[in-house]
Amino acid sequence: MGRLYGEIVKTISTRLSPDESAASFAHRCAEFAGWGIEHAVVITAGPWSVAVVATLGRVAGLLD
Repeated sequence: MGRLYGEIVKTISTRLSPDESAASFAHRCAEFAGWGIEHAVVITAGPWSVAVVATLGRVAGLLD
């Protein structure tokens, strides 16, 4: 309370599905940005793996 809306850092929590492509996830993150979301906390359906981290790395390259 008492803060301007524009001063609030907006964050969303989202899940990376096991079969989701980097392009699909990047599209979803771009949509979040369009909503004014500045940060995404990413969880997975299971334990983190090399493949999941590699997918997120590809996402970062698509969003640059």
